[in-house]
Amino acid sequence: MISRDAKERLDRIFDGPTLTLLGTVDADGRPWARYVMGVLDDRGTIRVATKRGTRKIDDVERFPFVHLLVGKNLFSSDCEYAQIGGKAVVVDGAQPSASWNPAARAFLSGDDPSYALIEIRPQRVEIWSAKAAPNENPVVFEEEDAENDFEAELSRFWVGDDEFEVEPV
Repeated sequence: MISRDAKERLDRIFDGPTLTLLGTVDADGRPWARYVMGVLDDRGTIRVATKRGTRKIDDVERFPFVHLLVGKNLFSSDCEYAQIGGKAVVVDGAQPSASWNPAARAFLSGDDPSYALIEIRPQRVEIWSAKAAPNENPVVFEEEDAENDFEAELSRFWVGDDEFEVEPV
């Protein structure tokens, strides 16, 4: 799990569903990146709603290590952005979670059996800030406890006050 300091810094960058660049490795070992809507939860886990049959699902199931790039107002004088390396798992059966991401409702609605969730546990977070002196960039956070079973941690999640049980694939 990432540190409290890293979580607080990421909270300033993620503001609800946030446009995020997700990088994976394809079947041929080549990198591939695409925009997704990332949501940071209270534990520091990042969630991405998607559907089965997408390249990102295939990539994560084949090689679970991913890279995220997230930031806003990259041309402002107080810009902060994060590069996040982490381990991802695909979770099926999480249909109710569409409620935490209003943007997902446009393409994920009803009882769609192809609905899936990618959950990413940050292992390394680099925060870059336009306000920092060049020698102060980046601020790096490494995962505190790499021994925890990530898939077991992700076996439940919350939407509002409701808890849902899901099984990692």
